Amino acid sequence: MVTQCTRFDRLMSNSDNRKMDIIWQKKFNAKLGGVNQLVSLMRALASPSARSDVFMFFGIDCTHITCSRERPSIAAIIGSKDSTSV
Repeated sequence: MVTQCTRFDRLMSNSDNRKMDIIWQKKFNAKLGGVNQLVSLMRALASPSARSDVFMFFGIDCTHITCSRERPSIAAIIGSKDSTSV
């Protein structure tokens, strides 16, 4: 079961905010197992310069529980760098 909770007054106060709509869509998409961004590795590796290129991938996320000193936001980043000539 997929759930996403919010306060109704916050949802209504942001009803005209297009940016907020996109954020909500991405959250629901991720929770449903969807993909927000996709990198075409086959196309990247088929490029003429692929033998000398280095590929770097990042995963970034930030959670804002509340805006207070007692409960700060939590941020995480992970990266991987791979040479295609190996």
